[in-house]
Amino acid sequence: MLGLLGEAAARFGFHLHPTGDRADIPENWLSGDDHIVTTAAALRTKVPEKTHAAPEIFVQLHADKDDRYQAGFYRCRDGGLEPHGNAMVRRKDVIAINQAIYNRASFGVALMARRSEWYAAFVDLGRLLHRLQTSHPALGFMSSDYSFLSGHEMKAAARLSALVGTETFGGQAPMSYFAIGGGISAEQRASRGMEEDVVHMRGPAEIFKDDLRELVPEYMVPSTVRIASDIPLTPNRKIDLGSLRAVLDQEEQAKRIIPPRTSTEVEIASI
Repeated sequence: MLGLLGEAAARFGFHLHPTGDRADIPENWLSGDDHIVTTAAALRTKVPEKTHAAPEIFVQLHADKDDRYQAGFYRCRDGGLEPHGNAMVRRKDVIAINQAIYNRASFGVALMARRSEWYAAFVDLGRLLHRLQTSHPALGFMSSDYSFLSGHEMKAAARLSALVGTETFGGQAPMSYFAIGGGISAEQRASRGMEEDVVHMRGPAEIFKDDLRELVPEYMVPSTVRIASDIPLTPNRKIDLGSLRAVLDQEEQAKRIIPPRTSTEVEIASI
């Protein structure tokens, strides 16, 4: 949202100055497990001073483009791409709902900033991702992974830290956003549909069955798929089916069910 606001403000000669102030969130917007960080910004005609290093940009190419750029991982520097190795963020590293898109993507973009910048890093990365998403009408981007301040990183963020290292980022694992991208048609660009929401409502079991259908005939796809956090084994290192069923039953019974809390939630639950 800050990226969009900054883009609109620039058309009228204003610049965005994040102030670091926090806005109060109504208590009925949150559950006991929620934690939300907010920001505020001011619009001024003065160009904001640089108080910290700009984010670094890395690009991975999923296939050879020409003799100059082969498949691999690159660092953006001085208007060009500097080779940074052949290893890259893999399909299995991005969140499950975007793995099918990864197969169709021709490149990925990693935006990385110093963790010591903390909150400012999130603002910078978000605004930079917005500029990329609106930079060219023939390119489409899908945000596929990001860092957590808790240190419990998602897989792509951890993979990026391993690929890039910590030297550039003050000796700490960097904050990062990762997006996959590729060419899009004019029809895709003009679409106002929300078909992608259908994908985001699918769970890992449904996504797994979709992937399985690409490998085996339909009659071999199981009607039910259960996701287990651990697979118990017998002393002979074979799957202990009896214990596995018990584990799955226990996990199912332990699932926390949160009843509707607001009038809107009650109305939706009654449908």
